[in-house]
Amino acid sequence: MQKSATFIASVLRINYLLLQEWILPLTSLESLRTPTHQWLNMARQYLRWALMQAARLASVHCDTFRLYMNTKLAQGKHYFIALGHVSKKLVRFIFRILTTNEAFVPQA
Repeated sequence: MQKSATFIASVLRINYLLLQEWILPLTSLESLRTPTHQWLNMARQYLRWALMQAARLASVHCDTFRLYMNTKLAQGKHYFIALGHVSKKLVRFIFRILTTNEAFVPQA
């Protein structure tokens, strides 16, 4: 997960990362609003791909995300829909870690 946070921070400037309302619309995981800056629009597909890959790996290797993924799958959601939910949760975790400067403690 540290690699995914490093990648996201390198794609966007850190001061834009601190504005959570820019992250989820950028990845099109939550809202269809598009940011006005052209460089944000160009980075959308790469950031979305990176977040989905990070969410896939987090759901395999981390108990917190694995439990959340299994919960969504048990609700009858398709695999990629459940992975999108895990991606949203991962963005919220990354935002929390970057803003509070805390270490990630998995919840079992």
